[in-house]
Amino acid sequence: MKTIRFHKAEEFIGYFAPFSIEEEAIHNMFISQLNALKKTKPSEYLLLLVEDESQNQMAIIKSKDKDFLFFHRGTSFDLLLPALIHFFIEKKISISGLLGPSFLVEQFCSLWIDQNPTQKISLVRKHILYQLDEVIFPTQKTKGKLRKATPQDIDLLSDWVDQFHQEALGEYFGTKNWEITVQKVRQKALFVWETEELVSMIGKARETANGATISLVYTPHAFRKKGFALASTAAFSAYLLAQEKKQFCTLFTDLENPSTNRLYQKVGFYPIGKFRNVRFESIEK
Repeated sequence: MKTIRFHKAEEFIGYFAPFSIEEEAIHNMFISQLNALKKTKPSEYLLLLVEDESQNQMAIIKSKDKDFLFFHRGTSFDLLLPALIHFFIEKKISISGLLGPSFLVEQFCSLWIDQNPTQKISLVRKHILYQLDEVIFPTQKTKGKLRKATPQDIDLLSDWVDQFHQEALGEYFGTKNWEITVQKVRQKALFVWETEELVSMIGKARETANGATISLVYTPHAFRKKGFALASTAAFSAYLLAQEKKQFCTLFTDLENPSTNRLYQKVGFYPIGKFRNVRFESIEK
């Protein structure tokens, strides 16, 4: 059993990149974080490896202003989790948030509370990760068409990005919504469904070598239940596969939102993993 802290992002990336690509779709968020490390100062991240004699592995990334992110490889983690918690306690590493595969997060939380009874853990969200390899187009034609967002759309879309973050994530980003919208438009990563007016939005969150993750799927209340979200998701997924030559698309949904889960399955998305996001807080005395 060994626990290693990496102080150079290049070494960490070199160690884990080949493994993460083996299951590229389910590890898309971890791969994205690996890529982001190349532009991050060493003082702004924590990189850990826990490995047993059977080469079961866990990798942990903690970047500035982000939750701890777990990556796993292998079949048994009964020894890895206690070793990781021992390292955190010994090095006095505090945890504010954690995101990872549900089974790992649940086991970690149970063991963590045993060692830290003055803390409490609250659930932020349960996620399902979906993958699509081939688009199933809606049988009923929907009025309008998909197009790339333009600078002229930014004022409206920044409001929609704000509403998306509040509804889907329960978070208020303030002026950051404008920055996100401008960046996505410049990257040609934000699309809209247009009739006589804009009625729905969809975007690309991140890319891996062979896949792209869809996000910012939002339709204002006045235009819901008219098929616009379904049509834009099908059309945008087809665009990513055909025009950007991706082999698959992925997206995260809220496990407890049955309507969105049904919508994505209608166009060909199928579940490949469950994730859980939790917060850690001290118990007030």
